[in-house]
Amino acid sequence: MRDVAYFMCNSVPTDVRRANEEALISVYRRTLESHGATLDEATAREQYRLFSVYSWIAATSTAAMGSKWQPIEIARPAMIRTTEAIDDLDAVGLLEERLGD
Repeated sequence: MRDVAYFMCNSVPTDVRRANEEALISVYRRTLESHGATLDEATAREQYRLFSVYSWIAATSTAAMGSKWQPIEIARPAMIRTTEAIDDLDAVGLLEERLGD
């Protein structure tokens, strides 16, 4: 799910991600199953939400380096997309729920 979240949150335009993320998660799960691995829907969705934070960290770290790691024209939009994704997915709410008080 880390790879799915990284790709969807960093590289896919927000409107496309919103329209296709559920379908892509389903395809990913079916592909795993066809190779003998199982990942239930609830776990896949939760992992996707959690790994959106990973993709945000990667994108913001890259953007913070200016154009040293990646051209800023690529890094900045990725940072914006991942910020929108963690908001859409309520990733902070999930982290707060998982970490407790």
